[in-house]
Amino acid sequence: MFFGWDEDLFDAPNGDGNLDLSSDPVQYIDFDGSSRPVGLETDWITACVDTDFRSDLRLVLKGYEEKSDTSTIASGTTMFDITFSMQIDDAPDAPPCENEEEIITDVILIWRPVEGGKVIEVRAVDPDGPGPLDLEISSPIELARGTTYQLDIKLLNSISGEDLTEEVNEESDEHQLYFEFSEQIFSDPVGTGNVVSNSGVVNYLDSDENGLPVGLSTKWTTRDDNGMVGTFRIILKHQPDQKAASSDVNTGSTDLDLTWSVGNLVTDASDISLESEILIYPNPASDLLFIDHEGKLTRAFATLYDMYGRVLKHETLYNKIVDISAFKPGYYLIEVEMQGQPMMRKWVIKL
Repeated sequence: MFFGWDEDLFDAPNGDGNLDLSSDPVQYIDFDGSSRPVGLETDWITACVDTDFRSDLRLVLKGYEEKSDTSTIASGTTMFDITFSMQIDDAPDAPPCENEEEIITDVILIWRPVEGGKVIEVRAVDPDGPGPLDLEISSPIELARGTTYQLDIKLLNSISGEDLTEEVNEESDEHQLYFEFSEQIFSDPVGTGNVVSNSGVVNYLDSDENGLPVGLSTKWTTRDDNGMVGTFRIILKHQPDQKAASSDVNTGSTDLDLTWSVGNLVTDASDISLESEILIYPNPASDLLFIDHEGKLTRAFATLYDMYGRVLKHETLYNKIVDISAFKPGYYLIEVEMQGQPMMRKWVIKL
């Protein structure tokens, strides 16, 4: 079976079918004994439309005395050639359209100490791939106190395998990152950022061709006080033909709006060995999971994942106990993070 359609009819497969070129993509599900496609079963993803869209879908069934890898619509006998009229409806309850060329599925914040030390990396990820769900914060931010960091932000599209950071850099005159943070976290910049007021201070390290800030690279110095907690928010705005010295967070469309929690700032995390200092028990566990860190640290974060990497629970470990009574029997992955160190992983079995 060969297929032809208007290239705007489907998001997948791409193109306009294999009537003109048999190697063009069609998502066949059924195959013959020689692993060549048949076409009685195929897979399609309709285009995301803002209004009803009508077009044609053509099906041509060919019969061959000897089917081969080079068989085309020009050879063999035509058993039928049918054209159907198709319409893609803009249903009111359909999820919002997303452009796979531009959708951001991964946001990575990389905190690099200017004078050297442990690099801290936190992420926000799309929990289910393409779709309307918001990005999920994978872990809080834990920084060393009294330390100057360069923050670099990476934007990825894991659906298409694109590094969207490059795209933002190429169109830097259309984009700007805005920041909002609890004022007790940083000694520089002071204040709460430039979300509420464009005059708020942010130490931008990058700028566009017009000398206006971008925000993929910034500088931050944490306060030297102990026990600082708060939030850190980033907003990426797209402001084509609007970005100017007077444009603010209300200008243009919003590509990202994410808020991380910031835990207690620590003195130095470079010498902590999580493998030797953390015990997780019992294994197997039933209702409660105990996490012991030998009394050396007063606060940690625990994240429980299923076997597919989905986050089931994330909490701050004030009392060293994680309640797992709501989970079904099976294998789980527990991740414990302390003072921004790489997470320690152990398999946990629930009876």
